[in-house]
Amino acid sequence: MKLLPIAGLALFSVLLSPVQPMPAAAQTAISQDVEIDLEMAGLERAISRNDHAAVLGHIEALRRLDPSLDAGELRFFEARAAWSLDQVDRAHDALTRFLAGADRESALYQEALHLMLDVRPAKAAADEEARRREAAAREEARRREEEARRREEEARRREEALRREQAAREEALRRDQAAREEARLRAEEAERQRALAAQAAAAARPDVPDWIGLGRDRCVLMVASRRTVGEARTFVRGMAGELADAARIFESGNGWFAVAVAAVRRDDAPAELARLGRQYGIPSDSFCSATDRFVREVFPDEAAPVPADYVATHRVYSQQSGYLNLRSGPGNDRPVIMRMDNGTEVVMVSDSVRGWVRILTADGQQGWAYSRYLEEL
Repeated sequence: MKLLPIAGLALFSVLLSPVQPMPAAAQTAISQDVEIDLEMAGLERAISRNDHAAVLGHIEALRRLDPSLDAGELRFFEARAAWSLDQVDRAHDALTRFLAGADRESALYQEALHLMLDVRPAKAAADEEARRREAAAREEARRREEEARRREEEARRREEALRREQAAREEALRRDQAAREEARLRAEEAERQRALAAQAAAAARPDVPDWIGLGRDRCVLMVASRRTVGEARTFVRGMAGELADAARIFESGNGWFAVAVAAVRRDDAPAELARLGRQYGIPSDSFCSATDRFVREVFPDEAAPVPADYVATHRVYSQQSGYLNLRSGPGNDRPVIMRMDNGTEVVMVSDSVRGWVRILTADGQQGWAYSRYLEEL
């Protein structure tokens, strides 16, 4: 099958003609026409051997040597070689260009038509696959973009939550510090007022000896120690009359309240404790105690006076613990004055402050209690 009119085949006539002298420059390089002839010969050999990759290589070389050769039969052979190598797009492009300019009566044209019947469906399938992949790539890019936006928004929300949490911690710390400072100031003021009250009470009783700060050879006979002043007073009220009159209550450094009945020499303490046990039945664990840990004496008139027309309005009722603490102020952080058992009757003397009310007990103690555990009589 003849491919193209190849001018370079005149090489044979050149070989048969007498040798002409050549310029010195031409003797060292092959001319472009000879290069074209060599590529044409190589193309014809590659076609005969069905070496499709070589066919495409020679066609590309010819185009580089002479772009005007990019037409005619070269397009057909390019399409056939590309199809054989599964290069569908290249085969379709070359075949389309060939059919557009080929002689419709030629055998190559008919062969090209039959080849197009195979190439066109493959091209359509390849285009569809390319579109599918492109759509899938766009969808994947969109999904990744959405995922990136989601993660960015999630990170922003986490960062905002951390900022809010940090701000809440700082605010809680500030409030805690303020509350601690307020509690410290209140405690200092309460201690100052208590000291002033004790001094005033002591000054009003010049005939009552001071049992705080006794020497090492003296001690007080301590018959009880209670957690609150109210409990200590309740214990005193249960003692025998003469002994109750002699009893005195002291606040210790650990916050408890000691009940003492006498100050004696240490050497005389065992005998005196034995006598009081026989005569008044004081507890068997009563002992002789130093007074260096006593903070102050709690005098009887420190309690609020009980009105003559005292009538209880509420009763303590705590199903969970069975008692209710009477505190010095409206809050669980305020010191406990006494513990009131269920059934203790009191008078409510103030409105509620955050659930806390001021009350007066039958023995004259005033303080604050949580109104949830007070039932109306």
